[in-house]
Amino acid sequence: MKSSSSLASTGGRAEEALSDLSLVERLVYRALRLGLARQIAIRYTLFNIRRRAYLDELQIQARRVGCPNRRARLSLAAAQVLDRASQTDALNIVNTYNADLQRAIQSYGRRNPNARMRHYLSFLRAWTEARLSWKIRQIQAVAGNSARSLAFSEFYTNNSWIGGVAIMMPLTAVCPVCQGWLDRIVTYGPVPIAIAVANSPPYHTNCPHYWISYPNRAPTGQCSRLWMGR
Repeated sequence: MKSSSSLASTGGRAEEALSDLSLVERLVYRALRLGLARQIAIRYTLFNIRRRAYLDELQIQARRVGCPNRRARLSLAAAQVLDRASQTDALNIVNTYNADLQRAIQSYGRRNPNARMRHYLSFLRAWTEARLSWKIRQIQAVAGNSARSLAFSEFYTNNSWIGGVAIMMPLTAVCPVCQGWLDRIVTYGPVPIAIAVANSPPYHTNCPHYWISYPNRAPTGQCSRLWMGR
């Protein structure tokens, strides 16, 4: 979690920005903004999404190499990585929401200069519902994909005796890095798993890409060697 001084600094900047709001708008903002308690709740929600995705991805990879009965585990090191990512995301989500909330309040106030607090609250309920309808899905997808990417990389790094190839999905891209990988696969075919591991997404904010593996099967009797998290 951010240090108390960092959190105080973030809160201080937000309070300074409120100087552009009217008294009613400040009251509305302070009533609806997300604070530290919500930030902590978001952090743990994201951590659980990541934990489930990480363990599920290890199980998927184990099945693909022919070892469906091996059980995935979460190491302390992996848990710390997932938690740090969730802390960072939670802080960013709260800050982004609060900044968007302030802009929405200001925009509504400019359009409705005589609005009272109940008018703001009615408008913002609809605004929040519209925002959450797509934002939650996006956040969950990004968190899950990042955890799956970590599990994919750790599985094949720790089970380097299993080779194979991988392709990237989805097949559309909005950035040159992602498009470059897709072009390479179209031109040359699947990449070796070692290359996929060394170039693990996400490549940019809200990157949707992930690797799908086509590994070699584990030799008969070797499933017990398989690294499954710890």
